Amino acid sequence: MIRLKALAGATLLCITLSACSMVGFSYKHMDWWLMWKIDDALNLTSEQKDLLEPQLHTLLNWHCSAELPNAISWLEQNQLLLEQSTPSSEAIRAQIDQVDTAFKRIARQVTPTATQLLGGLSDQQVTHLYAFLKEQNQEDREEFLDPPLATQITERSTRMQERLEPWFGQLSASQIKRIDSWSADLGEQNRI
Repeated sequence: MIRLKALAGATLLCITLSACSMVGFSYKHMDWWLMWKIDDALNLTSEQKDLLEPQLHTLLNWHCSAELPNAISWLEQNQLLLEQSTPSSEAIRAQIDQVDTAFKRIARQVTPTATQLLGGLSDQQVTHLYAFLKEQNQEDREEFLDPPLATQITERSTRMQERLEPWFGQLSASQIKRIDSWSADLGEQNRI
């Protein structure tokens, strides 16, 4: 019995620690994940990997020190906005503008590395990249465009609920209804 309690306690501790450190874990392994995704798309040579790896570390360090604090502040502002009964359209627009500005800052920071990497690709790697993108586009088409509109709406709503629950917890019936309504209002937006 004592052994079972100790095992249960250790399991609970592990789950708690893993939940608390998920963001840290993700950030620590982001360089590996990015290298894997880039290599999957480009089929990099060992020389290209050797050149890219330190640049990725530099970019991730920059993002962690310069952009992550902005993201935390943005999330805190969103929390305050969500606590209002009817947030103004100006306040919502300001939040969207902050995201747009952040994407532009990140794009400016990443562009030199991306330009250098893409400029150094062989013809074979470019062919591989086009084939990879074609395959990804086909998978997206099958998942998002081919299903009937009613299925697209239902799946869009389900995806949004799954994205929101880690942030807000169990969604209420009225929240789910609002998500369903939002998804239906988007209609055939997947075609865009």
